[in-house]
Amino acid sequence: MEKKETVKTNHLNIIKAFGDASKLSFDFVFFPVVFLLIGVYLDKKFSSTPLFIISGVAVGIGAFVYKVKKALKEFRLKDENHLTGKDKKL
Repeated sequence: MEKKETVKTNHLNIIKAFGDASKLSFDFVFFPVVFLLIGVYLDKKFSSTPLFIISGVAVGIGAFVYKVKKALKEFRLKDENHLTGKDKKL
């Protein structure tokens, strides 16, 4: 019986990991594209062709990097809590 619970827990952990990975891959595309579109709009409005496009992509990539750092910090904390036995949910 204990083996089935361990297998079930491992499957749930894998599903959660895939969910987290899909969130990050969505963010990888979403943030740069949204800020790119904002940059295109601002460049058309102010007639400053590459300035806001480049800035928008840079801000989008920066937002993605921030999300990745935040997610990694969260994963490390969960892993640390699990290894030290502080994680009582599992």
